[in-house]
Amino acid sequence: MSHDGPFGPVVNGTQIVFFEYLPNKPAAISFVALFGIVTLAHLVFLFIYRAWFFIPFILGGICEIFGYFGRAQAHDKPDEAGPFILQNVLLLAGTPFLAATIYMSLGRIATALDSQHLSFISFRWLTKLYVLIDIGCIVSQFIGAIIPASGDADAITKGRTILIAGLVVQLCALSIFILTSLYLYMRVRQETGPFLDSSLVRWRRYFRTIEAVTTIMIVRSIVRAVEYLQGPDGYVLGHEVFIYLFDASLMFLVMLLFLIIHPGRLVKNGIGMKWRGQVQEQEEDHVHLQPYPEYPSPIVTMFAVRRLIARPLLRVATRQIHVTPRRFASADQPPNMNQIESMMNDPQIRDTFEKLSRHPPAIAAMQKMGEVIKSKGLDTTQPPSKMDIMKLMMDSEFRDAATTLTTEMQNAGVEINPDVFMKMMQGEK
Repeated sequence: MSHDGPFGPVVNGTQIVFFEYLPNKPAAISFVALFGIVTLAHLVFLFIYRAWFFIPFILGGICEIFGYFGRAQAHDKPDEAGPFILQNVLLLAGTPFLAATIYMSLGRIATALDSQHLSFISFRWLTKLYVLIDIGCIVSQFIGAIIPASGDADAITKGRTILIAGLVVQLCALSIFILTSLYLYMRVRQETGPFLDSSLVRWRRYFRTIEAVTTIMIVRSIVRAVEYLQGPDGYVLGHEVFIYLFDASLMFLVMLLFLIIHPGRLVKNGIGMKWRGQVQEQEEDHVHLQPYPEYPSPIVTMFAVRRLIARPLLRVATRQIHVTPRRFASADQPPNMNQIESMMNDPQIRDTFEKLSRHPPAIAAMQKMGEVIKSKGLDTTQPPSKMDIMKLMMDSEFRDAATTLTTEMQNAGVEINPDVFMKMMQGEK
């Protein structure tokens, strides 16, 4: 077989050009293998993180696999319509599937960070709007990719116009989406200030990953739009290197980045950020909490706070009131009643609480912290997670109450620097 193009069938004496070159089979097979590996890995992560919103992403990976399989077949059958349609349709339709998961990921991340209210538009409508646009892009690109195989000149022109329109709409949607992501990122950062320590939950990298993959997809869409705007005689369409450099490589990078920094990890760790009463409402399932105990006194409320910020508070208490660490419950487990009784029999601890009891602002601060804990639906019978601490640090009322409490502890004779204490609460030494 000659390696000189163009390749395509002859219909009514006119050649329908499928390829200006003979498709490179080793390159196509290489990307079949690469996309196969990352798609399989995403399938495993789908069940590990219960990230069902990644199903479209996996479908996009499958489209890429069979799309490049079609290009490998086209090397042996460059004049046949089957391999051409297979690679043309799937490589164009795969990207909107990937984009659909990217759109949904931002909403899931916002939910995990309890920051849906910071978006300028409800994520409920935002996700639906973008997915609807994505479906339109899939349909338009499917139609635009399959019509050229008909051989009719007018149909080919209409198909190219439909395909370009789909690419332009997708490009606009991605551009608006990245601005939405940047806006939410800045609002979350402004809202939390220094209290949301990235060393606790590295939330910033999830936003950066979304912005990176969206930028990559914008670049890909621009190159694809230029390819079809130039027409069948264009430079981009006539050189195979562009499809591997600006499509295959970029889409593989998108899947790889989401594999390294998987939004499902943050979403899984953040389960429980959206509460309604004592029931965690999720789209996939319902998890019932144990009833939140009523705290009859500020002392017990203080222990509830300690459970949620166990390690840092334990460090402060043992360092400043000079209590032997073993007298406290383990930082990993909540104290039982025997441990509480033992602690209250300690004259130093009892003296500390007696001092605090003469400071109504300290009592009010502890009660406020307990109210915030209850309103957040945190389970104080379990050791605190990083997400528990982060969620409290994002609450301005809790931060203010914690600052007031540490100030009153100083006034009561417990020498704890508020700044140091707040840093300790964030896990800093």
